[in-house]
Amino acid sequence: MVAVGVVLVVVVVTTGSVLLVDEAKDVFSAFCPATPVEKVHGKAKVQAVFDINNNKDAERVVAGLMVNEGRLYLLDKFKSDSGSLDCEYCIIRDKEIVADGLNANNLKRVKEEVKDVRRGGEECGWNLLDYIDIEEGDIVECYSVEMKRMFIEFC
Repeated sequence: MVAVGVVLVVVVVTTGSVLLVDEAKDVFSAFCPATPVEKVHGKAKVQAVFDINNNKDAERVVAGLMVNEGRLYLLDKFKSDSGSLDCEYCIIRDKEIVADGLNANNLKRVKEEVKDVRRGGEECGWNLLDYIDIEEGDIVECYSVEMKRMFIEFC
């Protein structure tokens, strides 16, 4: 078996006679593939779980959370430096992820629907879309995934 490699040669013409190192980094970094980078926005602990059955066929669970760090966001987009990112949730039980890629259906503080809940021991009510396996003591993590390009470093 013979491995075939591809060599990419890029010629950049600038207005000056010297191509600056920073410009070269930017040019070559554009050819690097983007990789997903996860950013955790906040964590909360499930204090209580309430089963709510408004309809015979539909099962719904609302969790009472205590936010320990950062912020929890609703399904709305999170504004970052690179634009808007979708926030998702994972549930951690006994230091293992039991569910990932979940979306929040609603987020309430007292009876008011809110877009986010901040740290500092704030309590909130939280409901997921199409997921009901939540237990007291679970850790809920709010995160987003951003595609970042690798940067090339020259010696």
